Amino acid sequence: MSNAVAEYGYSSIQQFVIAASWNQIALHEADQRELQPGAAWSLLGKELEETATGSPSAVISDDRDWRRFVGRVEASALPGVLAVEPYVGPEALLWGQTNRVLPVAAGVRVLANMLANSDEGSVTLDDWHQQATKVAQALRVELASLDKAAGRGRSEQWATAFPSIDPASANRFMGQFLGWPRRDGRIAEGGAIWLGFVAFEDAQNSRVSLTDAGVGWAGFANPIFDGEAPTAAFSEKETRFFLEHLREKRPTEFGLLFDVAKLVEGGKSRVEIDAELVGLYPTWAKHSGTMRAGALGRLSDLGLLTRERHGLSVSYHLTPLAASIGLVKNPDGAR
Repeated sequence: MSNAVAEYGYSSIQQFVIAASWNQIALHEADQRELQPGAAWSLLGKELEETATGSPSAVISDDRDWRRFVGRVEASALPGVLAVEPYVGPEALLWGQTNRVLPVAAGVRVLANMLANSDEGSVTLDDWHQQATKVAQALRVELASLDKAAGRGRSEQWATAFPSIDPASANRFMGQFLGWPRRDGRIAEGGAIWLGFVAFEDAQNSRVSLTDAGVGWAGFANPIFDGEAPTAAFSEKETRFFLEHLREKRPTEFGLLFDVAKLVEGGKSRVEIDAELVGLYPTWAKHSGTMRAGALGRLSDLGLLTRERHGLSVSYHLTPLAASIGLVKNPDGAR
């Protein structure tokens, strides 16, 4: 146990247990603060005005001003902004607690906007973490309002995994959805950095920029970030781009989504999916439930999966989009 804890960058079992406990609480927390969107954005604007050093202008003036931080950025607005995609190994998998894609996309969009409004080709890791987290905290309020209006169940809510103003929730967001360097020099298990949309620009891992994939992903119109009255978290073009990126650059991760989608197509339950994943990914056998939950959450965010509750049980179904883009056809990189 102690060797495994050290391997994942923790200094002690106690630190690991504390971090894991806070992560689990944050994953299931419900925001008990009755924040109004205007109050949240006022808080965000005040804090960014006092602390943020990146661009665009840190002051948010109204409830809809968040578009300046997460809006679409054309590749032409990012000349020369390309970092080297991090290497994670051919058998690497995204840790299951990175259970949504939308928070990752928000982090990428914030960085793209910071770079587009800067004379430099990179920003400090701290500045990106700070600005992306504060934007995500306020965006959570906006998404919760959209979730409530649409009547989404807890498992399908867009606000899920976006951080509250609680420090532990903010730390979880930075580690699992943005990414940061580990003590051993390797990148964190989750986030935009692990996925290869963001990378470090210096040997000290103190500055970040977008990779070619990050520039490409930030250039698509997103229903939430760029549209009005969104009915999906991602456009079909964004989903296709994301999956193609995984297939080419993170083939084992693509294979996990493919395998889970095939098991869903076969009518498997959660317990049956877990059992199948133990055989398919023996290295991750002890964490099959976490990996299954993460994959299902990411497939849902991408518009490829829906859930149906029957009392205490849940059944899963692929959407027509999953079939139309050929997710369950056995393309290269999957079984």
